[in-house]
Amino acid sequence: MSHRLRRNTKQQMAAFQKLQAKTKPFERMTSAHFIAMAASDAVDRSADRPSAPKRKTPEDDLQMECAKIVAGLEVACHELAFMFHTPNGGARCKRTRGRLKAMGTRPGVPDWLLPLPSGRYIGLAIEMKSPSGALSKDQKVWLSRLADAGYLTGTARTTEEFTALLFRYLDAGQSRASALLPAGNRPMLSIR
Repeated sequence: MSHRLRRNTKQQMAAFQKLQAKTKPFERMTSAHFIAMAASDAVDRSADRPSAPKRKTPEDDLQMECAKIVAGLEVACHELAFMFHTPNGGARCKRTRGRLKAMGTRPGVPDWLLPLPSGRYIGLAIEMKSPSGALSKDQKVWLSRLADAGYLTGTARTTEEFTALLFRYLDAGQSRASALLPAGNRPMLSIR
């Protein structure tokens, strides 16, 4: 086991123990309690991790935060286990670009996909953008075609916009995860 993996596991265990300390002794934490605590920011996450230097990849940072949101909600909403990020973008060397193209990588595929039905939607597709980022022509085509096919599609520039799209999709199918989170704690939908 690498040093980094051990350190992350220790940090995760410390965060879990803090969450457990807030529950009654000898009582298991329910998924509803976990979601409510995560939504209310009852846990001070900034103290658990050292401050990292600011990177020049705001979209990558946003993607990682969204991955944490999806992982946290999987406890209550098992369909989110099928939501995935497609690593299509980014600067790559010529050799890697050629290999990915040969393997079938397509330009414009949305960053996040959930190919399961929920209510009136047959799936969810979210394109993440930094505050100054713009959709490419290929990305617009993909989002438009997926929307025509019955997907809920959108562009998110913040974790709040990502979460709003996620809950809009889950609410369409009356998912357990959306029912567990109090209505006052749900983010407002703001799609650009």
